[in-house]
Amino acid sequence: MIAIIDNIYNNLKSLSNALDLLNKPYKIIKVQDLSENFSHAIIPGVGNFSKAIKELKKDNGDKKIIQFSNKKKPILGICLGMQLLSSSSEEGGLTKGLNLIPGTVNKISINKDQYLPHIGWNSVKILKKHFILEGVKDEMDFYFVHSYCFNLSENSYKIGKTIYGSEFNSIVSKENIVGVQFHPEKSQKYGLKILDNFCSWKK
Repeated sequence: MIAIIDNIYNNLKSLSNALDLLNKPYKIIKVQDLSENFSHAIIPGVGNFSKAIKELKKDNGDKKIIQFSNKKKPILGICLGMQLLSSSSEEGGLTKGLNLIPGTVNKISINKDQYLPHIGWNSVKILKKHFILEGVKDEMDFYFVHSYCFNLSENSYKIGKTIYGSEFNSIVSKENIVGVQFHPEKSQKYGLKILDNFCSWKK
């Protein structure tokens, strides 16, 4: 059973529809209810980092995620959910994250003729093999909505990159944890393939 972690900044309809389409069993839960009875956890999210992490930390919810990770169970962070895996973010003032993948979240550096948020389809250059990318072709387009990006402390965590004004990390991973900056649930064939792969991932 896959846990989808709900907080007030999530719109879960697209994600739940995608898992329904893939015929994957899931349950939408509050982070405080996350336990080792679940096989996988997905942390979706849209909105502001500092507000979202504050919600996760209520009643030690952040510790629930860390304990789940320590059991080597697969975790997927999507969009803001990926950024929450970081050590800290400058969005909304310098704020500590879950620190599951070391690095910092900073505003995307763009050109004068570009705008934030970065919204729409953009390609992902695959830099390293990963289980969730099996069957996914290089430089396929995925759907993005974000203004901040995840700058890693070690290049070994970098799996995929994208360019919008400047280069940023669009797929990151450390051991049993993976994050995608785009929305796989809104990215058609290859987005669904990534979700399908994640749900089958065993560590």
